[in-house]
Amino acid sequence: MFTKTAFIIVFLLMILPYSASAAAKLEVSGWLPYWRAASSTADVLPHLSDLKEVNPFGYSVKSDGTLADLFFRTGRKGERSRMKSQI
Repeated sequence: MFTKTAFIIVFLLMILPYSASAAAKLEVSGWLPYWRAASSTADVLPHLSDLKEVNPFGYSVKSDGTLADLFFRTGRKGERSRMKSQI
C-alpha cells in the first residue's frame, strides 16, 4: 500500500509542474526603431492583436553620458500624435 501511495505522490509531483508550464501563454513584444519609425509602425499595425506590447526604441547615449531622444527629434514632432491616432 505504501509503495502505491508513494508512486502516486511522485507521479503527481512530476506531472503538476509540467501541466502548469504548458498552460502558460507565450507573450510577444516588439520594438519600433527610430531609424524606421514610419515603416515599422506600418508593419506592427496588422499584428497588434498578436503583440503584448510595442516599444519605441529611440534613445542613444551621448559622449557625456546623457540620453539623446532620436525618435522624436526635430522634424518629427507630428510622429507621436500620428502613431497614437493609428492605435
